[in-house]
Amino acid sequence: MSSQHHIEIRTMADDHHSTLEGTTEALRVPSDLWSMDAPARCLLDYAVYELNGQRMIARIAPTRLDDCEPGERVLIRAEALPGPSEGWRLCEVVAIEERDWEK
Repeated sequence: MSSQHHIEIRTMADDHHSTLEGTTEALRVPSDLWSMDAPARCLLDYAVYELNGQRMIARIAPTRLDDCEPGERVLIRAEALPGPSEGWRLCEVVAIEERDWEK
């Protein structure tokens, strides 16, 4: 038997809830990053985003959603989410569900 994680996330910009695979690529952000005006651009180890009309830079670290904890905020590629499909969107991990699958 193998297990697979399904992760419920909430986009911070519009409070939309989605369920993604645990293998989904994500980028960890600093704990004080609570919102942004538009999707971020990621360059090397940094995210560039706008907040209240100001250009901001935050350090990021690559991970997968199944390595995150509920309450943690991460950036997720916009293509994986409903809405605008460019850049990275700020999301909060809401819940982790593990399902067992017969092989």
